[in-house]
Parts: sequence; C-alpha cells; structure tokens
Amino acid sequence: MLIQLGIEELPFIKGEAGFFAQTLAKITPPFTAFPAMRGGGYGTQLRNKKAGENAIKNDMYNIFTVRSEGYLQFLVRLTGKTRNIEQHLRSKNGSDYFVRIDEINSNSVKRALRYHDNQQNNRGRTTPFTSNRWGGGGTMWITEEIWDATYQILSDRVGLSKAALAEFAFALGRPRPGRWVARHMGGAFPVSTPRPASVSFTSTAPGLDVAARRLGSVEQFRITAMRTKLNSMIRRQARTAGFAASIL
Repeated sequence: MLIQLGIEELPFIKGEAGFFAQTLAKITPPFTAFPAMRGGGYGTQLRNKKAGENAIKNDMYNIFTVRSEGYLQFLVRLTGKTRNIEQHLRSKNGSDYFVRIDEINSNSVKRALRYHDNQQNNRGRTTPFTSNRWGGGGTMWITEEIWDATYQILSDRVGLSKAALAEFAFALGRPRPGRWVARHMGGAFPVSTPRPASVSFTSTAPGLDVAARRLGSVEQFRITAMRTKLNSMIRRQARTAGFAASIL
C-alpha cells in the first residue's frame, strides 16, 4: 500500500511510532483529568505540573510527620533510640498518648529521600499507613527544614515519567515537549529495521503503570488514525484519477 502511494516504508513507520510514543507520554501522569488521545501535545500544561507537585506533597504526608527539632531530640533522649520507637507519653495537660515511629531524622535530607524512595510502590506512589496512631500519621519524623528541602528535590522530579516516553517521541520526529518534561530527557535510541520495516523502544521509569495499562487502547487509537491518514491520501489520489477508493 505504501509503495503504491509512493511512500518510503521505514520513514513512515518511524513517524507513526513517534505519534505512538507521544500519545503514551500524553496519557502518563501527572494530569488534572485523563487527557483525550486525539490532538497533539504531551499534556505539559502548567496545571498538570501543579497536579504532580500536589501528588508529591500527598505522598510525603503519607510517610512523614513534621515535628520541632526540640521535640525530636526529647524523644531520642527519652527512649535512647532513633528507630523503631513505640512509646506511651503524657501531654502537658495530663492526657496519655502513644507514638510509633520508624525513624527520627532531624539532620539528613539524604536519609529522608532514601526513605521516600523505599516507600514507593510500582506506580511510583506512597500509600498511607492504616494503623491507629496518636501523635502523627507518618513513619519517619522530620523537622520542617528537612521537609522543605526534601519536597524541593522531589518536586523537581515531576515530569520524569512523561519524559521517559517523550524522549522517544522526540527522537522519532515529534516536537520537543514543554520545559518541565524536557528537562528530564536524555538521549533516546529507538531500534529500527528496514525489512520488514519496524521500530521498537523500551521505556523504564516510576509511574508508567497508566501507560502500560492503556497500551492496547493507544495501539488501537493509533492504528485507526494511521488508517484514516492513508485513506485520506488514497482519496486524494483517487480524485485526481477520477474515482473513489478506501481502505477496508
């Protein structure tokens, strides 16, 4: 069919693979609402970046509790430990409360980042702990300064999952995505073969579960779009020849 239309097969397949990668990047979080596959772009509107930053905060709320450095030092002096603390305490007004803490961290952003990354599931998200706790819901207790520094580093990761697919789309001829996604892009090298013409690529990053689950529907959408494109090209040639045709 492509030969009949005077189209080189491999460049055409590369172009379609680029559209495929771009659509996958578009439906990869963050976004405020699931995007339509139709239309261009990568979903890099600033509102989607903000949604990603809010998701980072929510993930941090699941696993961190912020307390003053003085209170954290008090707990260390009282228990003699910085890890695996379970302690009954009494407040200033005389009421009893109980704390369960995996780790007290008042001086290391690096440890907070490592803790966060270890708590991520295969979707790249953290999950809230459901055990009943008094004194806070997080499991690593940190200072406000460590919270702020950790959030800044994690928020700079927003767009990493989109970039893992967008870099292949860009390598295959699609436009460069918005800055907050493009900043994470490296060199992507899709694999192509001329006969039979084919293009393949592999993306790995936290948070690609949405694209993985929707892979079949994206494939079907892109096949339909490609068929429509070819059909339109045939019709243009057919009009020139004075008859109508279509792809079945």
